[in-house]
Amino acid sequence: MAAVFPMMTDDELADLADDIKMNGLIHPIIIDQTGMLIDGRNRLAACDIAGIEPVFEQLDGDPLAFIVSANLARRNLSKSQQAMALALMYPEPDKRRRGVKGEAEKVRESRGFSRDLLEQARTILSHSIDLATDVMAGRIHFDQALQKAKSAVQASRSTGAQQAELQTKAPDVAALVSDGRLTLDEGISGLPGVW
Repeated sequence: MAAVFPMMTDDELADLADDIKMNGLIHPIIIDQTGMLIDGRNRLAACDIAGIEPVFEQLDGDPLAFIVSANLARRNLSKSQQAMALALMYPEPDKRRRGVKGEAEKVRESRGFSRDLLEQARTILSHSIDLATDVMAGRIHFDQALQKAKSAVQASRSTGAQQAELQTKAPDVAALVSDGRLTLDEGISGLPGVW
């Protein structure tokens, strides 16, 4: 889950490595009970660059809650990137009873973004993990990703409606489309007067 957050640029890592050379590693690298890295990928890389032995500390609590808290609080991410990160870590809305808040809701409120923004992030994620990752990396703006996701959903609905209508009006052609012998467009275009 920590990989949801982008690594520092090479220049930022070099600056961090220089700081670690001068001041030492101020914040230890966090691992879980099995030795898996929980927090500190950038610090670990900077220690390697600086030739400094890293300092590790074992986490006894919930790794996911720690990752969310540590990274959303100190990363220079936009609200939409924060919402996307939260959606990646908590892809499904919490199903608790009314008035009881789950972790995602608590974090959302503490970071100061709307429930709608989190739901929009989940829409992007449900359409494409790659699109969600591109938002996190800053390769595409959140609004553009949301528009792509919504357009794809609309096109999918349109395709479903076209397939249903083709099934009703020309079941034999619909069978060819279902078997993959014709594309939906070929099936529709081959039937003059159907559409």
